[in-house]
Amino acid sequence: MTDACPRLDDALCIASLFRLLVAYAMDQPRPGSAYSQASQWILKENRWRAKRLGIHAAFIVEGYDRPFSAEQWLFLAEQMLGDAARKMHVENVFSQARQILREGTSAERQRTVFKRAIRGGEDVPAALSQVVDQLLMETAQQDCGVS
Repeated sequence: MTDACPRLDDALCIASLFRLLVAYAMDQPRPGSAYSQASQWILKENRWRAKRLGIHAAFIVEGYDRPFSAEQWLFLAEQMLGDAARKMHVENVFSQARQILREGTSAERQRTVFKRAIRGGEDVPAALSQVVDQLLMETAQQDCGVS
């Protein structure tokens, strides 16, 4: 579950994570055969949690008796997908993903800009304009080679 990424590095990181997951699944003798009805429910629940709380959600990992933060899930993913990441020459994907978790998502930055503008006395159209300006600035930084 992702939002639009105005930062090129973030978009490439998320695309690389998806590529790794697909490559891992394709390397399995019978992809998806280990998934049970419980697996399907866990996937649906985690999707709902991601929609509701984004990277701050606690995710269910089958076989574990406690939920995992996005950072903890990423650690498990690195253990499982690390070799594939090296083979695909995207070994920095996990450190980039941790950076996204530390700095927040585009959606979080947009909400912060909006709330700051409203608290500063701006009306909704002016606050939304500041959000657009923020998105344009983040996108333009990539065009200039600044990251």
